[in-house]
This record gives sequence, structure tokens and C-alpha cells, in this order.
Amino acid sequence: MFAGHFGVAAAVKSKNPELPLWSLLVSSQLIDIAFVPFNLAGMESMEPIGEGGYANMIIYALYTLSLVGHCCYLFYQPFLPEYFGAKNPELL
Repeated sequence: MFAGHFGVAAAVKSKNPELPLWSLLVSSQLIDIAFVPFNLAGMESMEPIGEGGYANMIIYALYTLSLVGHCCYLFYQPFLPEYFGAKNPELL
């Protein structure tokens, strides 16, 4: 799972070497990072279906992985570089 996300970040970095690597890695995992507060609040959950850890779980991510959730990410994405103090937000 992580290889696919980080692979996209590496591909973008190869085309735009001036972009900071940390921002690409975080942005490729942003939806998964957003899952944590929803899970802690009880709005989304994980249910084990056997032994073996993360690979044997059903993940109920009804908000972070929904179409509405993705639209919210697209709306807020242009404002994130300035919020986090990016030196060249136009690059992102």
C-alpha cells in the first residue's frame, strides 16, 4: 500500500526536483493521515477478520474515502502550502 503512494511522490519529484520531498510524501498519505482522527472519534473503524494484523482487517472509511471527502480535500488543498509556511507555494 505504501509503495504505491510513495511511488507517485517519487514520480512527481523526478519531474519537479525543486519540490520538497517531505511535502510529496505527506500529500501522498494525506487521506490515510486524515483517517486517524476519524477513527479515534469513532466515526470510522477497522474490524479484524482473522489473524495477521493489518492485512486481515476490514476498514470502514466512510468519510475519508468517500467522494464527498475527496471533494473536501480538493477544496482545501490550494490553501495548505500557505498554511504550513511554504516558501514557494506556487510550486505546489
